[in-house]
Amino acid sequence: MTSTTGLLRCLAVLIPAGASDTYETPLDIPRTNSVGRGDSEEQVSDSSLNVRGVFDSELPGIERKYQLKLILHPHIGDLTRYDHLRTAVGLRYSMSNRLELSAETNTYFGTGLRGAAFFEDYGLLDARFGFKYRLGERLLRDWDSSAGVNYQFPFGSPPPRLTDGFKHLRPFVTFARPVETVPGLRVFWKAGLDLLAPTMVEGRHDRNDLTDDSANISGGFVWEFEKFHYTFEAAYETTRFIGTRHDDVFLVRPGLIWKIPRRFTPVSRGQWMFGLALKLSEGPDGFDVGLSGKLRINLDLKRLLRRQRASPAQP
Repeated sequence: MTSTTGLLRCLAVLIPAGASDTYETPLDIPRTNSVGRGDSEEQVSDSSLNVRGVFDSELPGIERKYQLKLILHPHIGDLTRYDHLRTAVGLRYSMSNRLELSAETNTYFGTGLRGAAFFEDYGLLDARFGFKYRLGERLLRDWDSSAGVNYQFPFGSPPPRLTDGFKHLRPFVTFARPVETVPGLRVFWKAGLDLLAPTMVEGRHDRNDLTDDSANISGGFVWEFEKFHYTFEAAYETTRFIGTRHDDVFLVRPGLIWKIPRRFTPVSRGQWMFGLALKLSEGPDGFDVGLSGKLRINLDLKRLLRRQRASPAQP
């Protein structure tokens, strides 16, 4: 499905248009994009707003130059859905003020809560590599923009329910701009492709997941306050232009991300966020409704290490 002819057809679609609990440990203080008081607390960056299952859209902003983040992303919802728990481990590195690279792998192991005994079955599920390049206003005047590609592929012999068994190549371009009359409000839109290739890994797809090459376009807004961030996404994905099928998926997802005050968190120097979103989708498998709640924690590792060195030794 990802032949040269298919790729040219995909580019032809993209150019005229011109993504569980998460723990991240930044090794530097990230660049901030949010609106709020200039207090000592770390503000929420574009990458921190990307809470999977709550707000999946890519925004143009990248981390500060030479920013390095270690990512640990356990899918806590797997405890009630599957026999295994998936956990993503990876790195995100900003080589400059424009280029950001990422690498990630998903691990899995038996939880002992359902069919599989604790650590009876474990291994690596897949790998993902990506980059995002910030273009600024080069494509559209007054619109901040970025372009990038994410590549994901499965390997090994994982349980079929944990993967769809496809390779995914996902090029995208994303735009955002503030609404000058409403402080803290940004509107965005994004266009991309999802190019699939089958593998020898057996897998299953979730409800309304497309199993053919597809094009997608989405848009919405992010309204940022000091503690609360309201998000809204509306998306359309179709296989009609570049795939062999004629399937369509429509999705609407309003969400809320709460930046938890430090007095409520055990690690006062970290940034804790809780996200909640309602997902409504209509596709080849019918109408589907889902509610997703996620917890995300960002810790400044350098600051924690400096604090420990400055503290007197404890017996």
